[in-house]
Amino acid sequence: MEHHVQQEARVWSRVMAGGQQSRESSPACPTAETLMELIRKELADACTYRYLASRVCCPGDREILTCLVREEQEHAKQLSAAYFVLTGKKACPGKPEHPCVTCVAETLRQQYFGELEGARRYDAMTTGQFAETFQCLSLQESQHAQKLLCVMGNL
Repeated sequence: MEHHVQQEARVWSRVMAGGQQSRESSPACPTAETLMELIRKELADACTYRYLASRVCCPGDREILTCLVREEQEHAKQLSAAYFVLTGKKACPGKPEHPCVTCVAETLRQQYFGELEGARRYDAMTTGQFAETFQCLSLQESQHAQKLLCVMGNL
């Protein structure tokens, strides 16, 4: 009888260790470091869009870029919540550096490709923990790229 209890304990020990290992190492489940990197990227994007909004002439383009600032800040908040759930600690990403913009058009172009890459990166994380959050973020990043196309069309 005692043999069965010990065997059952060993099986459960392996099951629990395996579940923990797969959750931590799964590419679909981001690590705390990955989440922090994503938070910093979203905050840097918000800072860049704020600066670009101050540099464009068209009020409509300024409004689009200001909207992107708010949305990127919201993305950082959502990722910070995921970071807290994963680690039990508040995310402290620090203040993003002031963007280096020498050409508004080229910066918009770089941001366009960055938004597409962000959408692909979030899409790759839609099967694990926080799947719905990453699915929404992926869609919104794609929408940001389309909005940037509109702004670039008005330059």
